Amino acid sequence: MAQNSLNRTRDATSNEIQRRMTRTQARKRALSLGVFSLGLGLTQMLAPETVARLIGLPDKRGTRLVIRLIGARELASGLGLLGRREPAAWAWGRAAGDVMDLALLGRALTSLRPLRPRTAAAAAVVAGAAAVDAVSAARLMRGPKVSQVIEPIHVVKSITVNRPPEEVYKFWRDLENLPRFMSHLESVQVTNGRSVWKAKGPAGMSVEWQAEVVFDRPYESIGWKSVEGSTLVPNRHLVTAGQK
Repeated sequence: MAQNSLNRTRDATSNEIQRRMTRTQARKRALSLGVFSLGLGLTQMLAPETVARLIGLPDKRGTRLVIRLIGARELASGLGLLGRREPAAWAWGRAAGDVMDLALLGRALTSLRPLRPRTAAAAAVVAGAAAVDAVSAARLMRGPKVSQVIEPIHVVKSITVNRPPEEVYKFWRDLENLPRFMSHLESVQVTNGRSVWKAKGPAGMSVEWQAEVVFDRPYESIGWKSVEGSTLVPNRHLVTAGQK
């Protein structure tokens, strides 16, 4: 009974440490987003005609006015994110602004046929920024329900393989073998110490990220994790080969 209580205490402490680390990383990301917002906002305020050309919009008075208004919003978001109070609200504000920008670009895509490639590229960039903003905002929130959704999920599973540990280790050590039995993986390619993973995503899409080996004990265990910045869903794995 005492041992079970001790284990629960350790688990709770570990979870709290993980939550704090997640929030710390989210705050760092919020600072980066704040600096980015300030830079983007200043550019939109001072050179709206240049921004219009880059994203494939006509250099008209109305277009410049809209871009300046968006720039003012970016400046406000940047200052809010760099402040110490309620960064999550400002991050959600950025995400909402991204949705508005996507709506404007979508309208432009249907009316400005000659400039579609630039506008489509701008829309793709804004969509990526919206995803980053939403994830950052969620991680900055302290609510327990949100934490259950966005905090790491730890999964432990044991599988019996009728092979010597050395053989099992060698098989796992060659990461390109993993798609042979992991149905969600399309491919794993190893180049210069890093691996590029391609997995099946929703709606028939594919998702890619980079990973690197961070722990390697020959013939016993191997661990790897996703490279920071290569995916919106960081992940890490540890495989141990041992006799039962």
